[in-house]
Amino acid sequence: MDVFRFAFAVFAVLGSSAPLTAQSGPGHRVSLTAGPAPYDLSGTGTGFQGAGRVTAQLSSVFSVEGGASYFRYEAQSGDRVNALFPEASLMASTSFGRARLFALAGGGGGW
Repeated sequence: MDVFRFAFAVFAVLGSSAPLTAQSGPGHRVSLTAGPAPYDLSGTGTGFQGAGRVTAQLSSVFSVEGGASYFRYEAQSGDRVNALFPEASLMASTSFGRARLFALAGGGGGW
């Protein structure tokens, strides 16, 4: 079995499961991630990536999310490059049985 078919099978099984208690209902969520980030920009290697996001459930249909990602890498010149990517979005979602439909509008920038 090739990697694509294996990944599809895993996502099909996980996607068909019922939501857990922590995944259901309105509420606010915070997520933090950090770790290595391979790159091929002006040079290749592995840099550092970190991100934080906050999601607020406004109603059973609408939620807003804001966050920022940080990426640091070393250019061919040996200079360390730092990049910050803030973003914000508004999401609407609804369920039809086991299917869930999403509409998303958002924007962000990069420095």
